[in-house]
Amino acid sequence: MSDRFAYDLEDVDTVTVGTVGPPGRRSFLLQAAQGGSLLTVGLEKEQAAALAAGLARLLNLLRREDPDHAANLQPANGSMDLVQPFQEAFRVGSIGLGVDEQRHRVLMVLHELGMEEEDETEEDAGLPPGGRARLSLRYDQALDLVQHIPAVVSGGRPNCPACGEPLDEGHRCQRRNGHH
Repeated sequence: MSDRFAYDLEDVDTVTVGTVGPPGRRSFLLQAAQGGSLLTVGLEKEQAAALAAGLARLLNLLRREDPDHAANLQPANGSMDLVQPFQEAFRVGSIGLGVDEQRHRVLMVLHELGMEEEDETEEDAGLPPGGRARLSLRYDQALDLVQHIPAVVSGGRPNCPACGEPLDEGHRCQRRNGHH
């Protein structure tokens, strides 16, 4: 394990994003497993959507830059189900994406939201404080996330056609003077 990361999962066996709870009160989770280790972190719906978009852009770049390994990608078709327990190691504040060019892996670095770190080293200067996790994914696992996350994000409450806010029992549409 790296000193820079509280969680350092090389070559994850599985990685997924899912939710727990009913629409309107869903909690979004990212999970990764490697061997007997399971990492679960909490994230926002918008972060999940941005992760899918960022991975899609990265895979498109890799198709041009690393065609031998990324041009004809097929989904890994691994399980995208969350695994219990749903204990969050931390809540994600920011997500960084990169590539390990020698190993042909997508790197995902997750930074904890709002934690203060007392002993910041020179090597860590400029990184957000708090817990960090690094995940190393195969390209096909990243493609699975790109295809899976939009369905998870859209699985909540429908949006009001007038204002775009989620429709629920208490919705008072401003564009329609307080009426659905």
